[in-house]
Amino acid sequence: MKAPPGQAPIAYLCRPADGEIASGDAVVVRAEPGATLVAVIDVLGHGHEAGKVAARAVRHLEAAPITRALTLMHGLHAELRGSRGAAVMLCVLRGFELDACGVGNVEARADDAGRRHERAAAADDARVDRFREQVGRLHRTDRLLCWSDGISTRLEPDSVRHLGPADACAQIMTLHRRRYDDASVVVADIGGIATA
Repeated sequence: MKAPPGQAPIAYLCRPADGEIASGDAVVVRAEPGATLVAVIDVLGHGHEAGKVAARAVRHLEAAPITRALTLMHGLHAELRGSRGAAVMLCVLRGFELDACGVGNVEARADDAGRRHERAAAADDARVDRFREQVGRLHRTDRLLCWSDGISTRLEPDSVRHLGPADACAQIMTLHRRRYDDASVVVADIGGIATA
């Protein structure tokens, strides 16, 4: 699937928990020649202190060369050592190749309208010695969705398949955000990224 004309193939939204100004959730989307990084960061806790750790993670990922997802994860882990910690999903796209690494309860799924959802990486164990990595090939019609645990597990990616990435993010945030938690979501149409 390709984003509708005039729409970017990647969109994201982050929202702080109700009653907070700062968010411990953050997203990094950046491209280098031949590679695109999509990262969702969910720092433990909420508010200003969590926001400072999230900003530190963002600065690190914006400056780091886009290498393998596991290499990036080890670098980020070293950068955040001594902080309150974070759940993280890192997805590196090179054409139609996906290299994903996650830790903690941040979800990533790659799907095609005609195929079953596949987890891009299982990020369900917050122990830092249990980074989970997955490498695979995607298709032109695939869509990658990543979200923090501030989004309900009831989210069905097919429910926003008909929407462009920006509208899909907005609908997910409206219908599935847990208001007591920071929340973030990324929607990326692979065909638009691979051919950009």
